[in-house]
Amino acid sequence: MIRFLRDFDAAEEAIQEAFAVALVRWPVDEVPQNPAAWITTTAYRKVIDSARRDQVRDQKYLIIATSQSEDDQFTMLDSMDDSQLRDDWLRLVFTCCHPALNMESRVTLTLRTLGGLSITEISQAFLVPEPPMAQRLVRAKRKIKDAGICFMVGHNMAVGVTDADLMVRPGPLNFEAVLALPYARPIDFTGRPMKGFVYVEPEGITTDTALAALVEQGTAFACSLPAK
Repeated sequence: MIRFLRDFDAAEEAIQEAFAVALVRWPVDEVPQNPAAWITTTAYRKVIDSARRDQVRDQKYLIIATSQSEDDQFTMLDSMDDSQLRDDWLRLVFTCCHPALNMESRVTLTLRTLGGLSITEISQAFLVPEPPMAQRLVRAKRKIKDAGICFMVGHNMAVGVTDADLMVRPGPLNFEAVLALPYARPIDFTGRPMKGFVYVEPEGITTDTALAALVEQGTAFACSLPAK
């Protein structure tokens, strides 16, 4: 859900609602064959229903609602196997332990997101009062969501995320080809486009194949540069 929503808090809320539904449904309908996929699918539907009910037009929901048809998304979620869940788990490990976060924030975010510990339990382990620990967690999530965290190869930027957009560094030679892709636009921080850097909106990366191709472009160019 974090991968779909690009938001820790929204994903956590959706999953909690899905577990609440499971507590009511499973004793009657029995536990499904793939409980994790059932929870994820139910949480996804909750997000879509909430977006429609509240007329939310925030981009983090539109990337789900418009990326594929609902049937395609639900089929994908229902067919999730253990390998896909492990891949998502590994992505989350890398996200929580990203070097852009300081060590305390990495540990806090990992214990909360992957370990399932409460703020109280984490505070007791660190011997820190709960309010500062809660703020540390909020800051870590906000940095991942808003700060444009990127992945480096040899200390050279390869790909990254800012808000919902994927940042890709295909390099000067492949810049025009990547820029010609649907929903791609040049990165512009100073009023002039940065040659060799491209933003791709969520609608342009609706499949793992599309995402993998862009990541490969950025990684290949970063690998071609001298390590810093």
